[in-house]
Amino acid sequence: MSALYPTNIALTNFDDLQPNAFTVPLTVVPFSSTYKDVIKFRCCTLYPPKANAAKVATRERPPGCRTVFVGGIPDNASEDILKEVFSIFGTVTAIRMSKKNFCHIRYEDEESVDKALIFSGHRMKINEQDDAANTGRLHVDFAQARDDQHEFECKQRALRREMRHRGTGGKVTYSLCDLRFSEHETVTLIEKLKNEESFADSVRVLIAWLEKGECRKKNCSQFYSALQTISSQTRRLQNERTEFETEIQNAKQLYASRMQSLLTQ
Repeated sequence: MSALYPTNIALTNFDDLQPNAFTVPLTVVPFSSTYKDVIKFRCCTLYPPKANAAKVATRERPPGCRTVFVGGIPDNASEDILKEVFSIFGTVTAIRMSKKNFCHIRYEDEESVDKALIFSGHRMKINEQDDAANTGRLHVDFAQARDDQHEFECKQRALRREMRHRGTGGKVTYSLCDLRFSEHETVTLIEKLKNEESFADSVRVLIAWLEKGECRKKNCSQFYSALQTISSQTRRLQNERTEFETEIQNAKQLYASRMQSLLTQ
């Protein structure tokens, strides 16, 4: 077994397993960016692509994406089999099957979508059958789902309402710190950090993410970019404050000088 995988994976029936193969319980969430070994489930087996295989292209990630497109599934792949395979990345809330060898799988959170793309390029074989109805090469990609888009737009509207309420002193009905972390939200947050009006609220969101432990090895570069943006924005604001204070001091001196001239006359 490769050292990349958790040590608590339970192998079953060692005599039946092929070399470099292991079984995955539903509770295991893989933390490796790629699978290089054969993965055995109860009713199917996933075979990784060849080492020299071309990287599978993916479309641009839609905002708030929680659904993946899975193409190339075998004819005999049932909803239960697909749920068993893709549930290791997170809680599956819905599976929409199609008669054309593809389906859409919706997750509870956005992070699971990025993990599920790991299986793109793997060959699925059901019950070790080699016929066309029981084997197929998977293609996993981001899906443009209306449900995801609707929820994302609702969150954006709630965020705008919250910012308006904060500006007018209204009652707060939505907490910015409850904004769910995702790669897309991080990119959006960095842009908001560059805006003086949304700077303070965006800093609070970033602090909340850090306190929740969202900063990990795979996304630390995004957090570093956000911190750099905060640093540069803070320096700019400090420089502007210094300039304003200097202008105010000069204006006071000019006012005092002119008042003295008027009194002298």
